Amino acid sequence: MNQIREIRYKHKLTQTEFAKKLEVSQSYVSKLEVNDIPPNNYMMIKLQEVFKVNVYKLIKSYYQWFIYWFYFLYYFWLDYI
Repeated sequence: MNQIREIRYKHKLTQTEFAKKLEVSQSYVSKLEVNDIPPNNYMMIKLQEVFKVNVYKLIKSYYQWFIYWFYFLYYFWLDYI
């Protein structure tokens, strides 16, 4: 499950309530939860301030897939060329 969604579920909030606490739109929260977009710096800071989230773990989880995908493509294309 997505970590943003886990934080929201842990605090028993709807997307709208969660968005109001973080001062963002509900549609932004929705996009974060389905991994359409990564959280920006503002969102990371607000999550840390409001929900006491460890931002380093959050960043790692969001960008770890990108790093794995990059390595996969890099090595795949090296073998292909």
